[in-house]
Amino acid sequence: KQAKKGIYKIRVNYYGDRYQKVKVPSFIKVTIYKNYGKADQEMKLQTLIMDGQNGKIEIASVQF
Repeated sequence: KQAKKGIYKIRVNYYGDRYQKVKVPSFIKVTIYKNYGKADQEMKLQTLIMDGQNGKIEIASVQF
């Protein structure tokens, strides 16, 4: 409620090893709420694949 105005980036740090990437890709399930707790609340679900990626990965951004 008291966030400073600006864009906030949401990142994950992927620690998978080479074996995991070849055999089974990793997934992230993201739930995004807009207007949380209000009458016009919206919820969006996303499943993101982490195949072939390394390090910090931006998955979303929020603007206040």
